[in-house]
Amino acid sequence: MKQIISGTIHISTVYNIGLHELPPHLKKFLKAYPSVNVRVECRRSNLVYEDILHKSVDLGLVPFPGRMRQLAVVPFKKDRLVLVCSAENELTNREEVALEDLAGYKFVSFDPDIPIRKAIDRVFRNAHVVIDTG
Repeated sequence: MKQIISGTIHISTVYNIGLHELPPHLKKFLKAYPSVNVRVECRRSNLVYEDILHKSVDLGLVPFPGRMRQLAVVPFKKDRLVLVCSAENELTNREEVALEDLAGYKFVSFDPDIPIRKAIDRVFRNAHVVIDTG
């Protein structure tokens, strides 16, 4: 007898993961388990944690996870941040860009209360590099 896996998995995640990184993994999963329904809800990081703590979802995906005694944190995938700039920018033709090279540049950034923004700010602060996040 072939065992059929079915049911619903409810995932809470942040927008960039839910819209960009998760879909290829879901496609592969759903191909292997076509009887499973997957519900994905995109939310801010703090609400993903609340969803997990209140057991309203089966799992949550967040970048830069915080440590909480009530939660198990399991790495999903490694990611790296890259610099994106105008083709006319003097940094464009470099193989590598040091943090110090970014001093004074204007940045489009995440909201200040989002974990990835806090991590980026901490990296610049620790390197004593001041950037303009407007």
